[in-house]
Amino acid sequence: MKKPNEIDKIEIKWNNILPFPGYLAMTFFGKMLIRKSNKQKWENYIKWGVSKYVLNHELIHVKQSVSTNNSWWKFYLLYIWEWLKANPLFNGFKFAYKMNPFELEAYANENDLDYNNVNKDGATQWKQFKTISVKQRKQLWKFFKENNYMTFDYFVNNHVIPLLLKK
Repeated sequence: MKKPNEIDKIEIKWNNILPFPGYLAMTFFGKMLIRKSNKQKWENYIKWGVSKYVLNHELIHVKQSVSTNNSWWKFYLLYIWEWLKANPLFNGFKFAYKMNPFELEAYANENDLDYNNVNKDGATQWKQFKTISVKQRKQLWKFFKENNYMTFDYFVNNHVIPLLLKK
């Protein structure tokens, strides 16, 4: 298994289990997992030119692993800890996923195809997102849900990041 800093390009692995329904892809030890049942959707993303942003989003997670002492295990433990802090049973699984600091960084920068080339120490913006309390994240999430016209990446860049800049 390659260490996170040895991965510059995501390899796609097709399977029947992960990610869970409702999600297109997930990064797992440097590989992007896509369910076989999402094959047509992925082919459409390629045709529409959107796949590069999904690949970039997942590569940001690899670079986040570099920033956690180049350790897959530390990255996954921190990711799961942040997910659990969001209390998914009470606040909902979508909230716990989307408002996770690691996902906030990935969504904020998925459209910047140069983002992964900027910092040799890995993607570290998640550390700033981590400073937003769960209570603040819940308020932001409520705002996002009430304004369902906006995409999540737009929301992060125009409503969450400005909150960080005020700190």
